[in-house]
Amino acid sequence: MCPALRRRFLLALLLAGTLLAAPALAAAQSADRAELHRQVLAVAPPGHDNDPLADTLTLPAERRLGQRTDFVAWRTRSGTGTEQERVTGVVLPVVTGRGYGGEIVLLVGIDHEGRVTGARVLHHQESPGYGDGIEITHDDWIRQFEGRGLEDQDDAWALRSDGGDFDTLSGATVTSRAVVHAVYQAVLYVERHRERLLDPAAR
Repeated sequence: MCPALRRRFLLALLLAGTLLAAPALAAAQSADRAELHRQVLAVAPPGHDNDPLADTLTLPAERRLGQRTDFVAWRTRSGTGTEQERVTGVVLPVVTGRGYGGEIVLLVGIDHEGRVTGARVLHHQESPGYGDGIEITHDDWIRQFEGRGLEDQDDAWALRSDGGDFDTLSGATVTSRAVVHAVYQAVLYVERHRERLLDPAAR
């Protein structure tokens, strides 16, 4: 399967939160689900004892996350099945239209204390050799979000060139700003919706 078509299936899984139904697409769906599972685990809060991809929470449309319809988030737990069971974090899909080349789709993991545990870009159309540095396979730039949260002041969630704390990818200022903004919106969302996101019984 060509990369563009494969990416389309992965985005369908991400944004719809379910597998497509056509039997002829079963093999591609299985591969894309495995890739989505790998990406979710890459950003998920550590130390969980559940399978986050099987622990979904359907949430209403949220403009700040670029979600125009209901969407799916994934949760991590510890003590699953015991009296000590608790939700330890969440992985959110975020879509920003602020990229230089168009929409950028990310996964952002955030723990129960509101700190980013990881971020990964699933889809973008940024310039090769410049904006594509937001991909972990091209550059470690995106790791600078790890451990950041709302203990940082609002103005810290900006590029250094704009007075904030985050480095800019060389030659990709617009792209860098878009990703910083998207990750920050995910952090704010978790803070605003902590009660539901961290409720073990919520579905």
